[in-house]
Amino acid sequence: MKSLKIITVSILVLPIMAFGQSTATTLPNPGLTPDSPFYFLNRVGEALQEFFTFNPEAKARLELQFAAERISEIKAMLVEKGVATPGIEAAKVRLTENLARASGAVIKVKSSGKDIVELAKEVSEKISFQKSALKGVFEDEDDNLSEQEKDLKEQIKKADKAKDVEKAKKLVKNLSALGDKRDALKKHEDESSQDFDDEEENVDKVFELKDRAQNAIDDAKEERAELLVEIPEIIATDLSLADKAIASAEDLFAKENYQAAKELADQAEKALERAEDAFEKKNEDNEDEDDVDIIKKYKEVKEESAKELKEIDQEFTKKLEEINRENEKKQWELNNEIEELSNELENFISTEEQ
Repeated sequence: MKSLKIITVSILVLPIMAFGQSTATTLPNPGLTPDSPFYFLNRVGEALQEFFTFNPEAKARLELQFAAERISEIKAMLVEKGVATPGIEAAKVRLTENLARASGAVIKVKSSGKDIVELAKEVSEKISFQKSALKGVFEDEDDNLSEQEKDLKEQIKKADKAKDVEKAKKLVKNLSALGDKRDALKKHEDESSQDFDDEEENVDKVFELKDRAQNAIDDAKEERAELLVEIPEIIATDLSLADKAIASAEDLFAKENYQAAKELADQAEKALERAEDAFEKKNEDNEDEDDVDIIKKYKEVKEESAKELKEIDQEFTKKLEEINRENEKKQWELNNEIEELSNELENFISTEEQ
């Protein structure tokens, strides 16, 4: 019983200590991850904390701390086991639940009649930060897979040059598997991004319209500044649409047309995302022409493999038909022998009876 009390207290106290030590700019230590057989201890600990947290404002902050831990868990599992780890999906489900409970707590405070502008802004900012943090986690893994692809392409070039067809086939297969992993990673990122957007929208609904508009404009400006740091080569013309939208949003805000200002600021963020995607696509289109040759070679190798498999299948079918014909012939001969023996036996029995 004493040991049970110690474990219970530890489960309650340790995560709270971790919460107190974490900052808005760092992710907490992942601890146990969903692919661990002991992960249930994590769930029990969080359930106890939720049960003993009665203040809705404190509960909103607690759920956001748990959400940050889910992001750390996803990051740890991607690094250690890759995107195919089933635990990533489990962490995403719990992340969605944490975000929903956080926004639900804000709405509960609002329904009580309290002024929740500051709390809603704090929660919205943290959700926005966590969305960016998770996006960064997925992008890091995508960069890692991209480097692996480049390495495989180089190996395929060498194998092709050495005329090592078998090795080239194996490498092509590995490259295809990497493509599947990148697709799965993109799916995780899109689904998680939508979950964040949904809960951010729920929190935004309880903002005063003026605060929501100002927050959207600030987010667009911050996104633009980050884009310039990440891609210093990006040119002004790529950002022109976003810049016009931000300027117009600020003008409308000054004229107290907050709804239109927020909509334009949101459009500015989308324009910045499109500018980033266009820049990346432009770089991809300018890749070494050797990559095109490699892809062509992949197809040739695949076609060659398919041809070989077809030839093997035809040869196997032919051999099987020969074996069947031989077996039919042997069966026919065996049936004749049995019939002759049967006739001899009948004759013998008939002679004996006489």
